[in-house]
Amino acid sequence: MDYPLVRCTTEERMQRENILHDLLRRAKRIGAWRMVLPFVDHSKMQTEAEKQTVLDILERALPVAEGTGVEMHLEADLGPEDFAAFMSRIPHPMVKVNYDSGNSSGLGYIAHEEFAAYGDRIGSIHIKDRLRKPDGGIATMPLGEGSADFDDLFASIRKIGYRGGFTLQVARGEDGDEVNWIKRQLAFIRRYWT
Repeated sequence: MDYPLVRCTTEERMQRENILHDLLRRAKRIGAWRMVLPFVDHSKMQTEAEKQTVLDILERALPVAEGTGVEMHLEADLGPEDFAAFMSRIPHPMVKVNYDSGNSSGLGYIAHEEFAAYGDRIGSIHIKDRLRKPDGGIATMPLGEGSADFDDLFASIRKIGYRGGFTLQVARGEDGDEVNWIKRQLAFIRRYWT
């Protein structure tokens, strides 16, 4: 996210595209089958021109993704209809959505509306909880303490028949208590997914 594919010079973009292609090849060598590309925060797509730039980059990366068998999963902060419209412009099975429950809830999006818009394209899911701050910032919270509606989220996941994995991106606990902290976070998730 610190080296975005948008809002950079043409030379920087070409260099970063080459790195993307190289990372797809390296992912295959280590047995990875997906790569999440973040288009949030500093690297978010803000204009139609930036969306087109990202589409062009993905189109050029598709032959590498196909050759390696490594899917590209896009994590974006676009609203449900906007993200669905964006994804419809690149209807390739190697390009999927990475759904992040914390990012979405922190932006005020509703899980079942997002899943209705592009659920058939979701390839990976980040479980996180965020709470929108009064100053406009977004803070990552322990699971169940932010604005994510986990009942709605897991009902939406079941509705699309999602069978992929989950990545926990939970708030950090206290140093030295990591094992107990993750056990508590996993216990929270087990209430929704067994």
